[in-house]
Amino acid sequence: SFSRAFNLDTSFMLPLMYNCWNYWMTSQYNQVDSLVRFLSQRRASLGRLELFVLDELNGRLSGNLAQGLSAMRQAGKLAPRSFYAFEWGYWALANNRPRECLEASKGLDARNQWEFYWIILAESYHLLGEHEKELEPAREGRRRFPTSSSPYYSELYALAAMERMNELRELI
Repeated sequence: SFSRAFNLDTSFMLPLMYNCWNYWMTSQYNQVDSLVRFLSQRRASLGRLELFVLDELNGRLSGNLAQGLSAMRQAGKLAPRSFYAFEWGYWALANNRPRECLEASKGLDARNQWEFYWIILAESYHLLGEHEKELEPAREGRRRFPTSSSPYYSELYALAAMERMNELRELI
């Protein structure tokens, strides 16, 4: 676990940052806030990538979308084939920057992505009005994650936007 990794080496801050994301996903915001304060007190000892992550976490906590995007843009450019590039895409989309989301996602290996990768690609194309392109990640997401409803909805949105009612009815 991330806490165990930190306990083995208390100079290794990245596991605590990952814990923040886990707490965020489970709505444990007080835990996130406590860890971010703890990490902020150690800002001088953090590496460049860790600083970007800390800035993203502060943006997340304060609701500052521009700060989150700025931090993850820098992290994603520093590590373009990493989770940080995905986060850059996520934050770009959250800031209504679908083209930037697609740019951030270019370097990622699609074979190893989770379902939200496919969803943010589909949503980006949807916002750009490129609904034929939107269908591709939506359908790939459905193929890879057949029990998830999110890629299914992405495909529904694309078909509805193109007014392809017969295909829409078949899918429903």
